[in-house]
Amino acid sequence: MLKLLRPLAACLVLMLTPAAPASAQSPDGIAAAKELLTVMHAVDNFKAMMPHLVQAIRPVVAQGRPDVERDFDAIVPTLLSAR
Repeated sequence: MLKLLRPLAACLVLMLTPAAPASAQSPDGIAAAKELLTVMHAVDNFKAMMPHLVQAIRPVVAQGRPDVERDFDAIVPTLLSAR
């Protein structure tokens, strides 16, 4: 579980940190960020978490409405197979 929480915590920190304007981003900074995501296996970890996250939000989205549950269940395979 801790293995899954690290990337999530890193994403939260990045989301809460004020972003530099596009003009202040350097190629070296972008390369370092890409390397960090690669080293952390962020894409693989996110893909591993997605099925759990989708099922966790299902009750909140559907709120006991069978039509919404049906539609939600229909789009989940597409959502999980997206790159």
